[in-house]
Amino acid sequence: MRRAVVILLGVVLCPLLVLAQGQTAEVTGTVTDASGAVVANASVTITNASTNVARELKTNVSGIYDAPSLPPGPYTIRVAIAGFQTAVAKLELQVSQIARQDFSLQVGNVAE
Repeated sequence: MRRAVVILLGVVLCPLLVLAQGQTAEVTGTVTDASGAVVANASVTITNASTNVARELKTNVSGIYDAPSLPPGPYTIRVAIAGFQTAVAKLELQVSQIARQDFSLQVGNVAE
């Protein structure tokens, strides 16, 4: 009886998990400077252009950012850190897509 209940729960819940995972997208990338060195702790803002909802995160010590579970749609990604020019990219995320958007930051003016 107990085994039947476990199997029944597995049959019912597994399709729900698959459907939930398939309705989102992800964007990831590496932020470097002009020489190719990674840029840690850069601010990355990912904004859905349709809803204007933004997600803010930082690059890790390897210069990598990752934003999972994004609704599909058009996005603007903005990367900023003191001493560098702000970099911007636009992309369209599709269902189940894992998009890669790398950035190479250029040295900025003192005001930037």
